[in-house]
Amino acid sequence: MSDFRPLEELVARSQRIGHDQSLVVYGGGNTSSKGEIADHLGRRRKVLWVKGSGADMQYAIDRDYPALYLEELLSLEEFQEMTDDLMVDYVTRALVDPTSRRPSIETLLHAFLPAKHIDHVHADSICTLTNHANGKEATREALGDGFAYVDWIRPGFELSKLVGTLKDHEGVVLAHHGLVVWDENSDKCYQKTIDAVNSAEKYLNTLQKRPESKFVHRDVSNSDLREILLKLRGKIGKRQVLRVDRRLQDLSKRDDLKEIVAAGVSSADHMLRIRP
Repeated sequence: MSDFRPLEELVARSQRIGHDQSLVVYGGGNTSSKGEIADHLGRRRKVLWVKGSGADMQYAIDRDYPALYLEELLSLEEFQEMTDDLMVDYVTRALVDPTSRRPSIETLLHAFLPAKHIDHVHADSICTLTNHANGKEATREALGDGFAYVDWIRPGFELSKLVGTLKDHEGVVLAHHGLVVWDENSDKCYQKTIDAVNSAEKYLNTLQKRPESKFVHRDVSNSDLREILLKLRGKIGKRQVLRVDRRLQDLSKRDDLKEIVAAGVSSADHMLRIRP
């Protein structure tokens, strides 16, 4: 088998994940695979390939997954705490090619889990499970007892060390953040991601109540009506593509619409790409 087969599997798996925006948005999430290559002296060394920071998963190719020497990353488990700056410095020094793309801020999370293949996604349904007071209980009901639950911790060294201690679980749900799953087989790792997300969606659908249709009539003054018609004429004077999304229609009928639209993004990680 080629030394770079794990990298090839990683790229293919990540592109499948990246094409589903309910799993990751542009630049979000991170995936990894572990393997063994020959270094510049011909020595066989274990490496971790992990998605580069900010790379768009659906289009990322091999150069977007920098390789790092795994033994150097694992030596950091001896630390009890570490600042972000120090962590980034150590991780950068572990790069096989110093000119590679900067690796994910969550590189150590992937290193400290022993599995060969790891997926970390910011799935909408997983974030929805955790974004209320009973998030831990909802997660257990949706995914079962096999998944560990971690309250919100800022991505970095502390979170990476904690997740590494949960390796005997099927996966980990990170509150207000996302999902981490792993396997020794790339295809099975992907399927575990999809199965967990589907289970969360199925659970949420059992709780969903479709709002009653409400038709609101408001009197519009003649001056306002003329202004509206002029703006409409300008908008529809050219060919347009009209998309009707039933979900947005349902949302617009809710009594708590103002509270919902002002609530912000479902995960803090989405703030990098999604603005209010």
